[in-house]
Amino acid sequence: MLRSTGAGRTWLRCEGGVSPTALVLGIIVVCVALIIAMISFVMLERLLLGLVGSYTSKRAAFFDDLVLHALDAPQYAQRLRAIACCVYAHWWGGAPGLRPFDRWSLERSLLWAAAELRGADRQILTAIFEDAGGLARGLRQLRAFSDHQRLAAVQKLRIMHSRRAVPGLIRALNDRNQSVRHAALRTLGELGDEQAYPFLLDALEAPARYAPYWAADSVLAAGSAIVPLLVARFATLRDPQIRMLYVRLFGLLRDPAVSQHLLPLLDAPDISLRIAAIKTLSAIGDAEFVGRLHLMLADPHWEVRAASATALGALTDLESLPTLARLLADPVYLVRYSAAHTLSTLGTDGQAELRAAVEANHPHAHAIARQVLSEHAHGLL
Repeated sequence: MLRSTGAGRTWLRCEGGVSPTALVLGIIVVCVALIIAMISFVMLERLLLGLVGSYTSKRAAFFDDLVLHALDAPQYAQRLRAIACCVYAHWWGGAPGLRPFDRWSLERSLLWAAAELRGADRQILTAIFEDAGGLARGLRQLRAFSDHQRLAAVQKLRIMHSRRAVPGLIRALNDRNQSVRHAALRTLGELGDEQAYPFLLDALEAPARYAPYWAADSVLAAGSAIVPLLVARFATLRDPQIRMLYVRLFGLLRDPAVSQHLLPLLDAPDISLRIAAIKTLSAIGDAEFVGRLHLMLADPHWEVRAASATALGALTDLESLPTLARLLADPVYLVRYSAAHTLSTLGTDGQAELRAAVEANHPHAHAIARQVLSEHAHGLL
């Protein structure tokens, strides 16, 4: 190491090594080279994707035509099935001139058409998709390492409405990714296969693993066919939150068969559960419990009185007019408003009760009747 001092400057030079300046320049050159390489890689990737996308869109026109013709006549469906078998088996060439990447175009056309179809037409495309190898490939994708690929596989099987995928989708309910589990739940609900129903209810009762909204949405997608199993499960439930969720689902499904199982809940000690039962029974439209509602208008809990008044309006019960008119003087505002709102929906007789309350001297009844009549006049109800 040599040290030299001159003109107020000190510098160092490594003897037999690399100078600091050369080392810095080398690092800069390497960084610039890496940046250029990364930019080149991104540009090349985008170029390749653009070429593939352009190629795929052109080939999509060919497969769109095949798919549309397959819905017109059996011979065209057989031709699409044969071509699809070749595409999934990677047998390029042949009479149609099949090429690499045709699988992307074929699946795009199948998914596009299946998403718009129902009934027998979609069944034609689903059978072709399953028999040609699309189902087998989708089930393999359900075991892929990438979360994105597994989610894409579930969505593909949902659009194609592939019932033969039910066992694989049931296994996907244990996927490590929550989005994949939720997508599998929704798909199983839409497929409407009875072997999946117990798993849908298991998810409904496991809020720590499945979001309650997604689980409930999947049950609703299954429709009225799942109601008998819901009723059987409901009888064994002990968790108040899960019971509440089931009662609300009954109200959304609106199956009259559940009414007899909900009537005992009108006497439940849990006020929230009683109110949920009132709302569900009114949504179902069960007129048999109207007499119970008349009694519940005098319930000591104001929440029950308010819910009962609203339910009588949903059931259009004109016999409750005198009782509802008395509720206009209830000490709780929400009860008064519920009664007044119901009276306003019960036609001229109900509105006549409100006008009579306006002319009365009771401060509560007078004020709430004027408010609701004004809201009705301005179209706010």
